[in-house]
Amino acid sequence: ESISDVMRRELMLFGAHVAIIRPGIIETPFVAGHGNITNPIENSRYQTFFDRFALGVAKASPTRKSRPRDVAALVYRAATDPRRKTVYGINHSLTLKLLARLPRKVLDKLLLRQLEN
Repeated sequence: ESISDVMRRELMLFGAHVAIIRPGIIETPFVAGHGNITNPIENSRYQTFFDRFALGVAKASPTRKSRPRDVAALVYRAATDPRRKTVYGINHSLTLKLLARLPRKVLDKLLLRQLEN
């Protein structure tokens, strides 16, 4: 999202609008097979984190997913909205809603803690 923020600030001088789209989890064949995630790179430095991530994903199957047509409608709305918001989202996850409100430094520390363990 930081790259989008920088692009929005630089391109607004030229009348271009950059918006962030937060679709949440999209109902796709990829998501349907999320319980069978394997690391394609054996013995990577992230293997431990990846294994924990895969286990967590398998346990916490999302109950609500965005339909592709709803995401397309959201993109269309972002492109045509006369009020031009900086973020458009479909978010069914309370956890993601809370994380989105945290300061970036706090998010960075949480991520680092997850990677180090």
